[in-house]
Amino acid sequence: MTSTASERAGLFSVRLGLRTWVPAVAWTLLTIAASGDLLSAHHTGGLVIWFFQTFLPKVDSRYWDYTHTFLRKFGHFFNYGILSWLWFRAARFWELRAVAKSWSLRWAVAGLGFAVATALCDEGLQHFVPSRTGSWEDVALDSCGALFAQVVIAMLLWRSRGSASAARSRTTA
Repeated sequence: MTSTASERAGLFSVRLGLRTWVPAVAWTLLTIAASGDLLSAHHTGGLVIWFFQTFLPKVDSRYWDYTHTFLRKFGHFFNYGILSWLWFRAARFWELRAVAKSWSLRWAVAGLGFAVATALCDEGLQHFVPSRTGSWEDVALDSCGALFAQVVIAMLLWRSRGSASAARSRTTA
C-alpha cells in the first residue's frame, strides 16, 4: 500500500501541529501546577540558602533574601515570556497553513492573551494555597515578561524578513 501525497501532507500537518500545540499546552499546565505549595517561597528559599552556604559561605546572610526575591521574580518574567512565545508559535502554525507570513499582530495578541490569562489563573489559584499569596503585582510582572517576548519575536522576525528581502534584491540586481 502506498500513501498518497495528500495523506503524507496531512500526517505532516498533524505532526507539526502536535509539535507546536503540545509544548504550549504542557507549559501552561506546568505553570498552573507550579501554583501549589511545592514552589512556594518557603521551599525555594531553602535552595537559595543551601547555594550560598555551599558555594559562597562568606557572603552575608542579609543578601540571601534579596537574591531569593530577585530569582523568584526573574522566574516569573522568564516563565511567562516562554509561555507567550509558545502560544505565539502555536497560533502562527494554525494560520500558516493558509497564509505565509513571518509575523502577525493576531499571533502576538494570541501569545500575549494566553500568557496573561494563565497569569490571572495562576495568581488566583495561589489564594487557595496557604503557603502562597497571589498578587496583582505578579500578574503585571508576568504580563511584562509575555509582552517582552512578543517584542523580541517581532524584532527578530522583522529583521530576518528585512535581511531576506535585501538578499533577494542583491541577487536580482
